[in-house]
Amino acid sequence: MPPSLEGPRRGQPRRNQTGPENASNAPPTQPIDPNITATIHQIMSEMLPSLVAQTVEALRQSDDGEDPNLVNQPSETQGQGTDTGGNSQEIHLWLERFHKQKPRVFILAATPVDAEDWIIHLEKIFRVLGCPDHIRVELAIYKLEGDAYCWWHVWKQAHTGVVDIGSLTWEEFKELFYQQYFSNSDKDAYGREYATIRQRDDESISDYMARFLRLASYAGIIAGIASYQTEKFKWSLNGKYRSKLINQNFTTVAQVVDAARNIERERLDTIQFKGDKDKKRKHDGSSGSFNRFKSDNSDKRRFGGSKFSGSSQSITSSNPSVTTPPIVCKECNLPHRPSPCLRMTGSCFNCGQRGHLANWIKSKLDKACPDYS
Repeated sequence: MPPSLEGPRRGQPRRNQTGPENASNAPPTQPIDPNITATIHQIMSEMLPSLVAQTVEALRQSDDGEDPNLVNQPSETQGQGTDTGGNSQEIHLWLERFHKQKPRVFILAATPVDAEDWIIHLEKIFRVLGCPDHIRVELAIYKLEGDAYCWWHVWKQAHTGVVDIGSLTWEEFKELFYQQYFSNSDKDAYGREYATIRQRDDESISDYMARFLRLASYAGIIAGIASYQTEKFKWSLNGKYRSKLINQNFTTVAQVVDAARNIERERLDTIQFKGDKDKKRKHDGSSGSFNRFKSDNSDKRRFGGSKFSGSSQSITSSNPSVTTPPIVCKECNLPHRPSPCLRMTGSCFNCGQRGHLANWIKSKLDKACPDYS
């Protein structure tokens, strides 16, 4: 019986056609170029943050009841910004980068200097991140809190329809901010202070330099060129520094500061050395008084309770406000008041009179001190 030409019956598994006899019909395989693989990975890594941000924003919009398809459509004011944040995706990305720099919030300014310091702090972050102009305004408004945000809210309500708040530039925002927290009258006051600036007695060189340079920045063209500022800084120093620098020539304020700091360090070292020396002298004096007290007591015991130690007490009793401690005499090697030594003058060691001696001193004179007991 001839073989059947029909195919495999229904229900029977088809035989594998990839055996050795059909190996020649398989398509050839080629290795993938590693450069192409690296390029694909790089493109995907760059697109992944954007895709994640778009997905998160779409989910947020859907939760709010908005159409997620409108999230990625460019708005008419994209690139200009609006008062409510402009393009939400762009603001979201810039806000994330901005928060990583840990910017300070602004609530109120105790002094006008605090307001300017906050603006300078934000501009440093904006310059590093490369923020566009309209994004700077949005991020600065985001960091206003308390009284500062109330001021901005009131100003925005008062100028709605009069000023295009959505197209407000960074320079315009700074001008509005300074009108509120750093007015022209404040700048004029700092300029007048710069004109009559002097270093205070309790002000260090570093503190005075910081105050001088800050006031010079407020004074503007009134501060003068570098050589004028150098001379003004030198002549406005305290007399204890100016007297040593007056005949020296400097070209910059930094040179004057460096020389004045050396004088300041020398003065501090001298004061510290004198303080240590005075402490040592007091310590030596207290220990010396204790030793003299022991010597006086030993002398009393030695001479049988004589009135020898009363020589120093007589000075105190005559003038209670003045107390002169006894010193050890180089002639008799005994402590007595600062007066001519009685042994050298031939006077009595008890009463100080001449013509007799104390009976506890061996002498050829027969007359003893009548005050001795």
